[in-house]
Amino acid sequence: MQPSKQLMQRESFIKVMDFHFYMNNRIDVFEHFNVESFLRNYGICVSLKYRGKGVSESLIRCGINYMQRLGLTVMEGLFTSERYSRLAHKMGFQVLYSKPYSSWLLDRKTIFPTLAEGGGSAFIMAANIQA
Repeated sequence: MQPSKQLMQRESFIKVMDFHFYMNNRIDVFEHFNVESFLRNYGICVSLKYRGKGVSESLIRCGINYMQRLGLTVMEGLFTSERYSRLAHKMGFQVLYSKPYSSWLLDRKTIFPTLAEGGGSAFIMAANIQA
């Protein structure tokens, strides 16, 4: 009997949320930057037809503007590709923690096989941006 599409989607969602939880708990951003609050970006998704057109950079800039309007100086996020992390680095973000997708295993099987095949990593990155 095949698992239902809904069950498979739920299981995929749980894997992704477990990954987010794991990554976000590798570093204490409050302590690292000596702040009482910061803005966390849980991810940016851009449709294939809009990639390479500056959408990711615009969305990161919107996050930075929002952070500054809130009176915060630190923005942190999970950057899930090498390209996305290079863009963030160019915008002043630094890598606080990284994990290769190939090392994210469950029962000795890669959780994200497509990402692991490319040799990619996920990065927790943050920027301390003064207005």
